[in-house]
Order: sequence, then C-alpha cells, then structure tokens
Amino acid sequence: MPQAAPRASVTATTPSGQPVPVVEPAADSGSMLPGWAANGARYGVMGVIGATVFGIGFAWWRSGRANASRPAPRNDGPRDQRREPSFGSGRRREELTTGALPPLSSGGRGRR
Repeated sequence: MPQAAPRASVTATTPSGQPVPVVEPAADSGSMLPGWAANGARYGVMGVIGATVFGIGFAWWRSGRANASRPAPRNDGPRDQRREPSFGSGRRREELTTGALPPLSSGGRGRR
C-alpha cells in the first residue's frame, strides 16, 4: 500500500520535468510598522491596561482603609437640634420653607 512521502521531501516539477526552486513566503504581519515598533506599541498598550487595572484595584483597596474625616460622637443621647443627613458638601444651606416645620413624629396617631 503506497504512503505519502514526508512533507520535506516533496518537490515540484515544471511540465518539462525540471525541479522548481522552493521559495519561502515572506512572513507578513500585516503591519506597516517595523517589528520593534509594533512590539513596543503592543507592550505599551498592555502597560496602560495593566496600570489602569492596578490603579482601580489600589483605589478599591484603599477605600476600605481610609480614616473617617470626623470621629463618631460618643454621646448616643438625644440632641437638642436635629441634623439632617447631607449628601453634598459639608456646608449647611437653609431649607426653602415659609414657616415652622411640621412635627416629625406621628403625633396622636398610633401604628397599626
């Protein structure tokens, strides 16, 4: 039973029987940049991505370890003046009201 010859030993011939010289195809990467510049750009992009991931990870790690700007008050008793939570800056601004604020409790109504 015939078997195919190993790939390295296969030769081509012209119609007249002469062997055809082997021409290796040029390794074309499809880039217009020289190899060193393409590799530099590739590693540069990987470096930027790595630095971004590292920065995000460090910020996340640091956020859990940041000290509070002000310590929590130790007195848990009721206060004379109610302070509303603030989601903006620490500066206090006046509410736009025309008179006294309504009571914050339910008053005489009971819960059901």
